[in-house]
Amino acid sequence: MIDFLLLYEIILEALPTHNIQKLADICYQYTKIPILIVNITYTIQGLAPKNKTGDYFWDYLLDHPKYSTDMIVRLYEEGIMQTAVENKHPYVIDWGAATTDLPKIMGVIWVDDTIEGYIAMQCTKTEINEERMRAMAIMQKFCHPYSLHQRETVTYQYPKNHPDGHSISAFPDSSWRSLYSDLSYRKSRSSELYKKNTL
Repeated sequence: MIDFLLLYEIILEALPTHNIQKLADICYQYTKIPILIVNITYTIQGLAPKNKTGDYFWDYLLDHPKYSTDMIVRLYEEGIMQTAVENKHPYVIDWGAATTDLPKIMGVIWVDDTIEGYIAMQCTKTEINEERMRAMAIMQKFCHPYSLHQRETVTYQYPKNHPDGHSISAFPDSSWRSLYSDLSYRKSRSSELYKKNTL
């Protein structure tokens, strides 16, 4: 069972870092499901854990900074890209590149009605449940202030000895203050409801 109150607390502590990789690491720790975050060009922003899963599209980003043009075309031809436009909330894809054996819980990062990125949880069929869908919704909320394609730098750290570099993302403080206030309210409200239900 996921402790969502504790998850919110740790996310609040991570907010000042503006680090999407840290978000992926935190959420993997609590969901126990591999997590991938990319921007609108399918350039990697965060991946946890950093080991292969047996899924070609997933494992490809362990060795490359982004998907090839052919891979993006395949995602379009299979209708996977189009599903993003239709979903504001977490949803599941289990066909095409996603594969039926390793379906994905998907979350779209929307900023002002514009898609800025995508989040994926790689699951087995039995691992898809309401708790993990809720965790995905939290990640979407956390990623919202990031304008991923307008970043000054990248948060993803490649494995040791990999030829590609690494760096850190920076985004407007006003967006972070807004999100921090929202999460603080949710945390406070969750605590109140918890106390009410346990007294």
